[in-house]
Amino acid sequence: MNKELSIIVPMYNAERTIEKCLQSILGQTYSNFELLLVNDGSEDKTLQICEAYAKKDKRIRILSQENKGLIKARKLGVNAATSAVVGFVDSDDWIEEDMYAELMKIYKETGCKLVSSGIYRDYPKDDYTIEVCDHFEEGLYQNLSAEIYPTMLWDSKWSDFGLYCTLVNKLFQRETLREIYDEIDTRVFYGEDCLTLYSYMMRIQSIYILKKSFYHYIIWQGSMCRSADEKLLCNTYYLFQGLQKEFQKVNEQETKYALLKQLRRYILEVESHTLGMLYGIDMAAMGEWKYDFPEVLNKKVVLYGAGGGSKALYRYLKDRCNIVAWLDKAPEGKDMRCLHEILPADKIPELDFDYLVISVLSKELAQSIKKELMELYHVQADKILWQQAEHTSIFENA
Repeated sequence: MNKELSIIVPMYNAERTIEKCLQSILGQTYSNFELLLVNDGSEDKTLQICEAYAKKDKRIRILSQENKGLIKARKLGVNAATSAVVGFVDSDDWIEEDMYAELMKIYKETGCKLVSSGIYRDYPKDDYTIEVCDHFEEGLYQNLSAEIYPTMLWDSKWSDFGLYCTLVNKLFQRETLREIYDEIDTRVFYGEDCLTLYSYMMRIQSIYILKKSFYHYIIWQGSMCRSADEKLLCNTYYLFQGLQKEFQKVNEQETKYALLKQLRRYILEVESHTLGMLYGIDMAAMGEWKYDFPEVLNKKVVLYGAGGGSKALYRYLKDRCNIVAWLDKAPEGKDMRCLHEILPADKIPELDFDYLVISVLSKELAQSIKKELMELYHVQADKILWQQAEHTSIFENA
């Protein structure tokens, strides 16, 4: 008898992470699934590890191909799936035990064609986690043209995706996915989730947004090689062409215009990220950032955090106070910012300062950092400052 759900895991040289991934899937409270492991030409022990698991659990099927990339690996899995519903998990990630029980319950009860949940972004190197959810209220949406499409790719209120283009925290209808994978450009390797998801969204009539997270997406900084610049330029073109083709099919002119406008903005963000990744150009710092830290005037200040927006905060502080140090929990591999050396966080006890200003964008992360600074380095709470900056992107009117 066919299972209700097919879970597809593409794998390439994942010997260090695949066991935790498999254990989290096989340990689900929901068990009526088949697990398709797609070996994308791995050269390490990934396949042997999976074969050992397959001998113990009959729900596992292993598929193999030469190394052809993520889209083709997922396509192989989708075409081999025997269930009407499909979910994806990446081989270096893991999921909480009740994920598929909750997602399948919603899928069956509502009859929707896509369930989208939140996602945890885990940064092991920096030892923190951020929860991200779609920028829509929880519930069932059946008028996508009016309720979802206007802010699907870009929500100006949040300066972010409306519907996050990750496949791994969602459930899909298999037959519609097969149509997508038969048509999309398999040359896309950066932004392939966006190309797949938004193409899928143009072919369904309903979606359920769940404001709850189960999936742990592991992010290792610097995972994409800097030598890929020529391929990235071509990739962006293929990505743009693929999504433009889908949006051009929309009959309603107002909806089509809204989607194409969001697409232009999204592509600018892709290019901005590419410039930062390849050449260290911080496009975020070129936008307008508004801060208000009256406490720091003429004081000795430590700036903590060398991530997004940190250069803009540095520029604000340097004319108002004496920046005695710029610290980061994981400074390795981070370039000197504004000609200022980035030091490790464990230098805090050696520093004489009046205030420590945290430079991160997330309120939840700032609270976590503050707690850690107080516990590990005994920094007084009233010396630690953070605020949500007002940011206007350089692309705001694009």
